[in-house]
Parts: sequence; C-alpha cells; structure tokens
Amino acid sequence: MLERARDAAVKEGLTNVIFDQGDAQVHPFPPGTFDAVISRFGIMFFADPIAGFANIGRALRPAGRLIVVCWQELSRNPG
Repeated sequence: MLERARDAAVKEGLTNVIFDQGDAQVHPFPPGTFDAVISRFGIMFFADPIAGFANIGRALRPAGRLIVVCWQELSRNPG
C-alpha cells in the first residue's frame, strides 16, 4: 500500500507528502515535523493510547492536526 501511495504521489507531482510505516507508540518521528497526521482504523489498536497520542503529538507542528477514522462500539456503527 505504501508503494502504491508513493507512486500515486509521484504521478500527481506531489512533493510535500511522506508515507511512513511504524508503530505510532514508539516510532522515532522527527519532532515538530508534520502539519497533519492521518490514521484510518489504526488508533483503535494502540496497546498504550497515551504513548501513541503523545508520540504523534510531539511529531506535529504547532497547530498541526490529527485526523482519525475509527469505529465506535458496534451498536453505534451503521449496519
């Protein structure tokens, strides 16, 4: 998936995106680097949510944004 995303970004001429894989709880993201972090169905798997969000927070620039898509409890999800 990362290779496809990188290829698509190159084809679109995007030079300001990074596609990275790592455990958000411990990955050594460079501090204050990202304007936005996007998680699609990843945060619900954090073994230690506090560590994960703290690490992501350190990687965001001031006023950076964390965008997440995450299921709710089963009864609140569309059928």
